[in-house]
Amino acid sequence: MRQRLDELENQVGWLTSFATNLEKDYRTSVPRINHTHQQQQQQQQEQQEQNVILQQQHILPPSVVDWAISTGWPVIESAQGLKTIFTTIKNFEDLSAALKSTVQLIYSEKGNPLYLQAVVSNHAITNNNEEEHSFTLFESLNRYTSTKNHHSAPSSHEERYLETDVMTRLIHQHHKCGFPTLVSPTRFENHYRQGQLKPLVLSSVFSHSVPHVCIYHPHLTQIQDFRELGNKFYNHSHDLLGIDEPANLSNIHQRTLLITYDLDLGRVRRAFLHIGIAIRMCFMLNLHRMEGYLHCKSAFEREQAKRIFWTVTHLFHDQLSTIKLNEISVELPTVLPDFTQTEKDQAIFAINVIQIRKLAASITEASGKKMEAGAIVNKFRKRLLRFYQALPDVLRFGQCGINRDKRPDISVWSRRNYFCILLDYCLCWISLYRPLLPSASIQRALTPKETEAILYTSQASVAIIQLFQNWFQSSIQSDEGFDCFFRPYLYHFMSAKHVFSVS
Repeated sequence: MRQRLDELENQVGWLTSFATNLEKDYRTSVPRINHTHQQQQQQQQEQQEQNVILQQQHILPPSVVDWAISTGWPVIESAQGLKTIFTTIKNFEDLSAALKSTVQLIYSEKGNPLYLQAVVSNHAITNNNEEEHSFTLFESLNRYTSTKNHHSAPSSHEERYLETDVMTRLIHQHHKCGFPTLVSPTRFENHYRQGQLKPLVLSSVFSHSVPHVCIYHPHLTQIQDFRELGNKFYNHSHDLLGIDEPANLSNIHQRTLLITYDLDLGRVRRAFLHIGIAIRMCFMLNLHRMEGYLHCKSAFEREQAKRIFWTVTHLFHDQLSTIKLNEISVELPTVLPDFTQTEKDQAIFAINVIQIRKLAASITEASGKKMEAGAIVNKFRKRLLRFYQALPDVLRFGQCGINRDKRPDISVWSRRNYFCILLDYCLCWISLYRPLLPSASIQRALTPKETEAILYTSQASVAIIQLFQNWFQSSIQSDEGFDCFFRPYLYHFMSAKHVFSVS
């Protein structure tokens, strides 16, 4: 027993000695190990930071393809390197949601764009000396980046956009060059002189008027790089209007100016996009129905709202096909008692144009219902004749109502009233008989309907050419000079050309 106790005591002593040595070794070695480990961690962290910096210097920012993949849309790349994105967009609401999420993403990356503050001084419109970046959604969709565009302060020459007297002439001219959307251009000019027009409204006006005036009215002003300047104003208004903005008359009115700008450049698809948004806002405001005008506080305010609606629905000849005629219950524009002579002439022009284009829209709707072409002719031929018979004598073919020698006081809107109404009237006859026209390469004998179609469309086409010739001649002889209003009527000229290629 004693021997076993001695052995146990020796083992305890050895274990005690071993534990003591182990504790000493721990106290000396562990701090050294910890210090070495901390150094290694610090080195690894520094290496990772360097790698991140190198990656940021070489890796491109996320592209629209990356965004599409993260959204869940399949992307297929062809052998030529072209990438196709298959979206799930099926209607306007889906498109609106996709664009809204994209805008939020770009805003989070770029920050909220600063508004280009336009300060009207005695000499120029100048930029505030602040950091800014231009934000154009359809351009930014190509590639977005988190790096802001920092611009140095512009020089006194670079920051001068438009002289004050030039802006005054542009404001005075622009309402004469399009559909009479403004009920009272004089009021608009007074608001400008009093500084009551918002910079965004001025930007929309200048987007169209700057390049337009320099091309069609060079006697008013000549601006260097006017196309680039007009594009700057256009992009600025385009970005700030937005498709998700609440529907209001100002937004719709400014959008009509952007539409005119797009049409002048031949950007028909983009113009249709703006027209679609504007028509949607008209529906949201119930401008096609009487109920949409109950909130108007005055006859002038009511008339202005109506004028904006009719402008949107007549920017293109066949735009009423997007709004069925039986859905429109609002009355035509009216002549208010306190109108000036110019405002009266504009209102009469708008009324006559809307009437003939409603008739044209009826023909388009009947064709869309796949009615037999002969039945459509029988239905609308008498209506067209009644429309012409109801016109006053000064608006009929061959009259001298637009002759300056006979009526020296005739205004530009009275002259347009004569030519534009008759051009639309001729186009109605072409649209009515176009489905019955034979092929230009036909070898057989013509049917009576085909002969009738050639006769009516040929007469209408000859009349269109004569109207253009007389319009140009009479406008050149006027105080206003060459009339730029012919641009929306080039479609009429092309329709006449098509008829000549057949007959």
